Amino acid sequence: MQVWLGAEVNYGFKLQRHPLSLEKKTELGYQYAIGSHHSTYLKEYDLARIVETQHRHHLITCEDPAMDVLGHPWRFLHEEFNRQGWPLFEDMGVVPRPLVRELAAAAKATGTAIEINSTSNLCNKFMPDSYRESYVEFLRVLNDEGVTFASAPTPTNCTSSRRSASAIRSCGS
Repeated sequence: MQVWLGAEVNYGFKLQRHPLSLEKKTELGYQYAIGSHHSTYLKEYDLARIVETQHRHHLITCEDPAMDVLGHPWRFLHEEFNRQGWPLFEDMGVVPRPLVRELAAAAKATGTAIEINSTSNLCNKFMPDSYRESYVEFLRVLNDEGVTFASAPTPTNCTSSRRSASAIRSCGS
């Protein structure tokens, strides 16, 4: 049996980077690392700042030689928005197309794969269908720009896995 050892590493806001260095990754024997973001990192609602902050963290992740995959970009946590009393939005139109293309260029230039996370984005029960449909369009733009994708649908959720596979197929050129 062959098993790959890896880690999902949360972005360290105070560090302004992921806390796993390339040296530590090698020392621990990890074959891959996923750099993820699990917060807006803001205390007050400002959608433009939320998008810009995530975008900046995405680019930093792509430039980090220890990170192989950017985990679930543009994941907006329902729980955080709800806890803060912030409004959710209907679709990915809140992310300007130039930022999507800049992310694609950074990922392609550094060889960083972009994760397609079915639970957070494609099958998020808290987001409307319009969000999921626009997320597929976001993936199409990335695909058209030539990025590599990584995906690991949650195997215990068959609907999620089927929706993820369908979305991935629809992004093909």
